[in-house]
Amino acid sequence: MHPSTIWRKKLRKKLKKEYGNICNYPKCDSTDRLEFAHICNTKLCGQGRGSKERIRDVRDNPHAYVLLCHRHHSLYDSMREFEKGVIDSTFGTLS
Repeated sequence: MHPSTIWRKKLRKKLKKEYGNICNYPKCDSTDRLEFAHICNTKLCGQGRGSKERIRDVRDNPHAYVLLCHRHHSLYDSMREFEKGVIDSTFGTLS
């Protein structure tokens, strides 16, 4: 395995632990298939999924991301802007 891949996996694991290793969607306690979802725009908004740039962006902008299970990440991404605002207010500050 390439050293940068190892670094990225370790950082992703560390960040997930900092976010509680649980889906942060209201009333969900899933620990399966957790993903970082952006809730605020950053320079990588919509780009770099799974890349070293993305995981660095999560590290550098913790206020802009929330940890969600795959189901709720897909649901969140499909919401209208008003609905996202209501949900975002329940996430609070994660840093």
